[in-house]
Amino acid sequence: MRPMSELRQSATETSPAAACLYLGPRGERCAAPAVENSLCAKHAYGEELPLWPRLVRQTAALVMLLLFLWIVFADFIAEILRLLP
Repeated sequence: MRPMSELRQSATETSPAAACLYLGPRGERCAAPAVENSLCAKHAYGEELPLWPRLVRQTAALVMLLLFLWIVFADFIAEILRLLP
């Protein structure tokens, strides 16, 4: 029988490079080989979005938050007014 260390070494030498584990916005996998932390060089350090899409996303999130808070605030005020004589 071969020692376990030899088996591990032979398995790593013969196996192909693992694929990058990054999942895109629609769930697609990256086909590049992984280099660090199971990610390829492109995704290991993060890819920053350009200013315009980032600004649109932040604005949309802010609008949704304000709408949610407005609904909660309006219900709160309605309940207070209902309790007044």
